Order: sequence, then structure tokens, then C-alpha cells
Amino acid sequence: MGILNGIFGSPLPTDPLERAMLAHAGGQGSAEWLTRELRGAHLVVLLEGDSPEVVEGAPMRPLTVSTPIGYAVVCAFTSPERAQEMRAAYPTWRTEVSVDYTWMITTLPAGHGIVINPGHAAFLFQAPEDVDRLRGELGEEWSAVA
Repeated sequence: MGILNGIFGSPLPTDPLERAMLAHAGGQGSAEWLTRELRGAHLVVLLEGDSPEVVEGAPMRPLTVSTPIGYAVVCAFTSPERAQEMRAAYPTWRTEVSVDYTWMITTLPAGHGIVINPGHAAFLFQAPEDVDRLRGELGEEWSAVA
């Protein structure tokens, strides 16, 4: 499969989450179904530097880019391999950290969206209003677990 991915340029899905994202993009499954698939998923984010600097009380600062319409999106990936192109484009963002999707949604700053696997066929874009809605749905559930 790796050779085909390189030849055709559109990476084939490599895991159940990517298959779910592609199915949803193709009109299969509701937004609620996809949200259920994302819950519990671990995503890779890129942090600046060689290792995550942990400062108590300080938020993690993953790679964030601006959209053409003016808001920020955090870049997340289903695997380290999916992060390669962005790592090449942003060479100072060298540290990979695995984070829980639900944690990421509930801790993102207001006004931020998420893009999972930017630049790949198996991608998902969630605008800030989508993140705010999910945060409301997941917030109580996450608070009860935390």
C-alpha cells in the first residue's frame, strides 16, 4: 500500500479513524456518528522545539495556522506519518505529542478550530463554532471524568 500511496498522491486510510473521516466526507454517517468515532481517539500534535517544555499551569501550544478567513486552527494528525509534510513546512515544530481528542476539544482556546490531517485525503476540518458546540457537549462529560 505504501507504494500506491506515493504514486497516486492521495494517501489511503491507514486506520479506522481515517476510514470514518473519509466515509463521513463521502456522505456516509452523520456528524454525531463521526463525533462518536473521534471520542477516545488519540491524535498527534506538533510542538515547537526538541521536547515539550512542561511548565505547571501553562497550556500546551501545538502548531496552529491561520485560515484565509481569519481564525486559527490547531493542526492534528492521526499518526506521526501524517504529520511529515507539516513538519517539513514548519521545521522548528519537531516534537510530537499524542493527545486525546476529547481533551483537545475541551482545552482549545475560544475561537480556534481543528484540522486533522491537513493536506491529506483523509482529513477533517472543524470550525471554531463546531469546536464550541462539541465543547459544550463534551464539557460536562469530561469534567465528570477528570
